[in-house]
Amino acid sequence: MKAKNKEKSRGWRLNNPCCIRKGATWKGLAPQQRDKDFCTFIAPVYGFRAAVIIICKTYYGRKRVTIRQIIESWAPPKENDTEAYVAHVAKAVGIGADMLLPRPKAETKNVWVPLIWAIALHENGYVPNGMDAVIKTAFDMVFDKNIK
Repeated sequence: MKAKNKEKSRGWRLNNPCCIRKGATWKGLAPQQRDKDFCTFIAPVYGFRAAVIIICKTYYGRKRVTIRQIIESWAPPKENDTEAYVAHVAKAVGIGADMLLPRPKAETKNVWVPLIWAIALHENGYVPNGMDAVIKTAFDMVFDKNIK
């Protein structure tokens, strides 16, 4: 997966590619939080790990099982053009916005990794080359019991 590289966006400067707001104590938070609204992580893998937990564990557990349901929670209409966001992510993932997504687990990362990648793309306007491997590592950190 590739996207055009641009000037470093807020999400990439903070190692928080999915733009997670402050509020939880995440593994991998940087000791110095450089932004008043969004978390700063020590490396992008930890920002992706937090996104995987929110989307695949919390949202899916709350019966948000389509791209539309996930994005409506992730980027609510009062703050975003949610319909455009849904369309962008659905197109990038290649799955209809209202199709049921498979239960998140190690065997279904072929669906979830592109979804997380598409969120990072939408939030930042680009995803640096090689980040799909970083997202896979983050996914494994959450779903592979042998990885911490």
